[in-house]
Amino acid sequence: MKYSRKIAFLILGLATISMSQAQMQDCTLDIAGVDTELMIKLFQLNEEQTTTLEDLRAEIEVKNRVLYDQIKWLFDNHPQDTEDDLTNMAKKYDVMQRQIMANSQLYDQKFLGTLNDLQYQRYTILCEEAMRKPLVVPDNFKTYSPPE
Repeated sequence: MKYSRKIAFLILGLATISMSQAQMQDCTLDIAGVDTELMIKLFQLNEEQTTTLEDLRAEIEVKNRVLYDQIKWLFDNHPQDTEDDLTNMAKKYDVMQRQIMANSQLYDQKFLGTLNDLQYQRYTILCEEAMRKPLVVPDNFKTYSPPE
């Protein structure tokens, strides 16, 4: 019985994640999960932008690795005998999952801040084609300055 509850919880969790992602309207890049070469070619990144992309990927991978390790520990060690146990586990999982998504958005914004106007325009066009809303880049994330 304990095993079937674990399976039911896993299916419920995956369904919840799928639904929340389907409802998401932001145009995310997921720099941690995308092939670096694809990003370099797609946005025609210069050397400095490429280095920044690789640095940002490394940073988010470290931050998210901690969260993924916590999720693994949660699944391996959290009590799962009662509905309350499963509910509490789901709440803890949800907090960690939201943090991973927040990290993704933050690092996407940092990367977008390195793009020049033409590169950012390409991003917005791709977002429109995907029927997504481009992320707003806070001024303090904008690092691109045109050559003088």
